[in-house]
Amino acid sequence: MDRQGECVAHADAPHLARTHRRVDHRQPKRAARLVERVAPDPGHPGWHQDVRCRLDRDAPRSQPATGRPRARRRRGLLGPRRTRALRCARVVFLHALRRALPARAHRDPGGPPRANLGGAAGARVEPASVTAPPIMREGKRAIGAVLALLSLPVLLVLVEALSFRVANRPNGSFMSSGRKREYVLYVPRSYDRAKPTALVISLHGAGLWGAAQRETSQWDRVADEYGFIVVYPSGEGGGGPRVWHEGGGAEPSRDVRFISELIDTLEVRYNIDPRMIYANGLSNGGGMSFALSCTLSDRIAAVGMVGAALLLPFSWCTDQRPVPMIAFHGTADAAAPYKGGFSWVAPQRFQGIRAFTASWARRNRCDTNPVDSVVATDVTRLEYTKCADDAAVVLYTIRGGGHTWPGGQPLPEWFVGRTSNSIDASSLMWAFFRAHRLREAQTGALHK
Repeated sequence: MDRQGECVAHADAPHLARTHRRVDHRQPKRAARLVERVAPDPGHPGWHQDVRCRLDRDAPRSQPATGRPRARRRRGLLGPRRTRALRCARVVFLHALRRALPARAHRDPGGPPRANLGGAAGARVEPASVTAPPIMREGKRAIGAVLALLSLPVLLVLVEALSFRVANRPNGSFMSSGRKREYVLYVPRSYDRAKPTALVISLHGAGLWGAAQRETSQWDRVADEYGFIVVYPSGEGGGGPRVWHEGGGAEPSRDVRFISELIDTLEVRYNIDPRMIYANGLSNGGGMSFALSCTLSDRIAAVGMVGAALLLPFSWCTDQRPVPMIAFHGTADAAAPYKGGFSWVAPQRFQGIRAFTASWARRNRCDTNPVDSVVATDVTRLEYTKCADDAAVVLYTIRGGGHTWPGGQPLPEWFVGRTSNSIDASSLMWAFFRAHRLREAQTGALHK
């Protein structure tokens, strides 16, 4: 760029025109850097040469020229929204924190603390006027500070839900219990209507949706390899993040009825093998898988759980059939603690995963001495064998693993912890599933 404010570059003319209309008369140096960065080899075919642009204040805007249209720059979905959400969360949190924290005090060497009331530098400092007792005032500020800090995880959850690069784009829906329920269906190219095909139902965690579970679990890849159908239903929650209601009761919950009706719908459209219908899920979806094993054991052959949020007791189960189960859980899972206890996710106490697995093994009338083995440097496998109806119970423990899907799409580590790639939960789950088929399949067995 010369001293008169002109630039000469070999580049795409429409691109330059749009670029300089955006930055000229304000940031000529930045515009010159943009030109230099996008300028290709002068001999490259299809690019206009000697494109001149004036950046001085009085020069007219560059006129678009004909040529190859600029390639559209790829952006992650919801990218701009992520930026806005982060800024909004930062402003809200800092504002709450400023209001909550005590004002900075100025202490004279020999006198009580004095507050600066906003005067100019060097102005006389007057004693702060107090309208409430100091202890009460500081107590309110301390409570406000705690509330501000507690609000940070909520803001982070909202930011992450908004910035998740997979939008909620269902490709199927129907009315269930008076509500519109949605799902994402994946049918591999190898599907043959003449052959009965297995169905895998994968349930998302709280605050997400079906398409997010599809991205996280990577079940489509396994379905392409082995030729089964995968469906990713969405929980309830209107147009925003969704949640599964694992609640009990004598009658099936709305979500259980929705899953049963979803199976009915897919059995009409596709040749589903009623002996090979499986359910699995992450976090809240894993807890929902447990609920399905208690209420739809006549239709669900086996279940899988990853970082399951286990809040229901086994006494809630009404079905008696032993259901095969495979689980994956990280020892550093802060949302659903490996050893049980409380977390920031829910006010209820979580069950420890090893104790829960042992309870499931007793339910399936397995041998009381499980087989423990090492799978990888950070993964161990615990298996209960000699169970009734060959309903095995398996637990994979990921040392240092977070609230994540092993071998799947990594979630933000700063929020949910580390994702292990030593094993592939979806592939191991499918190997377990296809080894356990329903012996007496029933269709439409849910009480209407």
